[in-house]
Amino acid sequence: MEDKITFEEIYEAYLLCLKNKKGKQGTYKFVNENLCENLMELVNNLNERNYNPKPSNCYVITEPALREIYAAQFSDRVIQHFYMKEIEDILDEELVDGCCSCRKQRGTDYALKLLKKYLVETSNYGKKDCFFLKIDLSGYFMSIDRKHVGEKFSKLIMEKYKGKHKELLLYLTPLIFENNPALNCRYKCNEKMRKQVPERRKMKKDWKYGMAIGNLTAQAGSNLNLCDFDNYVIKEKWIQHIMVYHF
Repeated sequence: MEDKITFEEIYEAYLLCLKNKKGKQGTYKFVNENLCENLMELVNNLNERNYNPKPSNCYVITEPALREIYAAQFSDRVIQHFYMKEIEDILDEELVDGCCSCRKQRGTDYALKLLKKYLVETSNYGKKDCFFLKIDLSGYFMSIDRKHVGEKFSKLIMEKYKGKHKELLLYLTPLIFENNPALNCRYKCNEKMRKQVPERRKMKKDWKYGMAIGNLTAQAGSNLNLCDFDNYVIKEKWIQHIMVYHF
């Protein structure tokens, strides 16, 4: 049976994407200028396997550090939401319990409760000393091998995905994860400020490394990329608990 996406499925992904994005200029144009035609174009491009991500928008932020961030256009964000809706459950099963980065029902409140639980267990209710180690991977997102992450998602889909869109997801995986957002990007930032961004926090146009921090799939990719390391630390280094946040 041929793997086809329906209008209803892409519309559901559109509604997920629309949350908290209604005031954005790109969202306004997509929604108010021929919404049905825009969604049907996505459906046709996916079903005919003609989909290609559009140029990303590049911004510069100063918090928590001066860096470039890249955000996909609204139509590509719709595709990302469809992709994540399909693979979210199998991805969640791969991650360690303490990974609280961009996961449903694992926000700040959950992380604080989990930290309290870890402290109680490790210290035996305060009866013995316990220690913690805080590690920051400098320039992490800009160092991620995009093709490697795409291959990990393809393997995950091949082995564990039980839905009806396996072939479509495998088609989308390299397009989403191997895409270099620095190519043909649209700069939405002050050029003087952009030149002040350290090189390790910039995306290179001719590099195979770096993922767009502003994309939903990049956050998922960062989690899966470090999954083996997280498990190694827990199982091989005798560290009782680990908590993970990727920024």
